[in-house]
Amino acid sequence: MSLQDIAELAGVSKSTVSRVINDDPNVSEKTRIKVKKIIEDEQFQVNSAARALASRSTKIIGVVISNDLGALFDTSFYFPTILRGISQATHARDYAMLLMMGDETEDDIRFARRIVHNQILDGLLLISPTLDHPLIDELINANTKFVSADRITHHAAPINFCTVENVESSRQAVNHLIQLGRRKIAIFAGDPRIVDSLDRLEGYKLALQDAQIPYNSDLVRIDKFTYESGYEGVQYLLDNNIEFDGIYASQSTIAVGATNALMDLGIRLPEDVSLIAFDDLAESMNPRIAISTMRQPVLEKGYQMADILIDLIENKATAPIQRFLSPELLIRASCGGLRVK
Repeated sequence: MSLQDIAELAGVSKSTVSRVINDDPNVSEKTRIKVKKIIEDEQFQVNSAARALASRSTKIIGVVISNDLGALFDTSFYFPTILRGISQATHARDYAMLLMMGDETEDDIRFARRIVHNQILDGLLLISPTLDHPLIDELINANTKFVSADRITHHAAPINFCTVENVESSRQAVNHLIQLGRRKIAIFAGDPRIVDSLDRLEGYKLALQDAQIPYNSDLVRIDKFTYESGYEGVQYLLDNNIEFDGIYASQSTIAVGATNALMDLGIRLPEDVSLIAFDDLAESMNPRIAISTMRQPVLEKGYQMADILIDLIENKATAPIQRFLSPELLIRASCGGLRVK
């Protein structure tokens, strides 16, 4: 069964059948229904390669993680969770996704140009892009459709993104510790090259400002989104005799490291120190104590990112699209207080 066979059965031209298959709006609804019914009845399978050549569309989107492989497999459930959300959206809309990973042995510019010059992708999703990565400039210059999982703040041109409200939700988390009576609150922030880290630090500062608590740089630890940064952060505060009665860990893996360090060193949660985190991914469910957190809708973020990109590819939406999702405050044992109204 060919396009010509379908056309003859429907009493239309071969080009009309092609337009129906490619969802061209310049086909009457009556003809569209008739052709689609014949395609379904005859169990006609579209040749994907021929369709791509004809429409210049492959129905494949790239998912770019510019960090090394360790970021995906060693430190966090964030990446698998967001990839699952993307996969659900691409499956629902009959697209495929191609995962493209950075590597610490590859030059960033070469990596960026290798992606931009790829001819089989209709668009790209950027997961945790660093502020200094050249990929964003390359994509803008090549007029490539893309959506970021983080705000992009260092470009004049507006850029599509779907992210969470990091500043206000971090402000809310730290404010909860303050309402519990904590005044010497440390923050263990993540990678300073990622805007999420900077936004969560900004939310921390705003919460202190709201409560008229002086900002103390000794209580600020900026490192990586890793278990080690949380564990070593607690050790650093103790080794340097820096007093603290609260910790805001800006990511789940950091929070588990900090929690285990406190318990290993005989510091009681929540009696001596209240701790709250960000994300609420699987690793935050520490069996030693339940960690209070701002739950980030990571699965939903992945789904919406892909949905936005496909809408842009199919000209069903107009750029820029900039969407914020709202995290939810979950109070558990690690901070020692019920929700304060």
